[in-house]
Amino acid sequence: MQKIAINSSYPFPINEGLTASFLSQSGNVLQLGLHDIDQQELLALKKHPIKCGIFVDQPVILLLFDFGAGGQYDAPFDARLYTREQLNLLNIDNAEQRLAIEFHVVELKNNTIKVIRLFTLPPDLTVNFLAAVQEQLSKPLDKNLYNQKLNLIYQKSFADLLALTHLYKAGT
Repeated sequence: MQKIAINSSYPFPINEGLTASFLSQSGNVLQLGLHDIDQQELLALKKHPIKCGIFVDQPVILLLFDFGAGGQYDAPFDARLYTREQLNLLNIDNAEQRLAIEFHVVELKNNTIKVIRLFTLPPDLTVNFLAAVQEQLSKPLDKNLYNQKLNLIYQKSFADLLALTHLYKAGT
């Protein structure tokens, strides 16, 4: 396992925007790549309470995150992109179980790690997410159908998507 630190070079591939690499053997990592991060955004991404939700229109699972002044972002998730060996599906053992997420914010202009933060999805959201993943895995991947549905979803504004889902406060 590779160690990372604030203000060091980010050793993993990263794109602009939000990427959810969840349920893999290497853990649950939420990456946010931004070109320029101002101080207000940086403070919000480090400290602001995180709100999160899920919008599901199978086969699409869209994770929604609100970081206050740090911005609002979404990340599509498709567990079928992992091989069975890479996938680490969790069993829900109790009603309070939470999915732990490691959040990395990287300034892309210099590939520097600006935020490393750990948070948890609330129990209800954890159960809803894992149930959606199980349903997604029960069907073969049809990239055309997936892309059609995702394009239809992206015709909605972020505010409209938020209105169609419940946002939860993430745990710290």
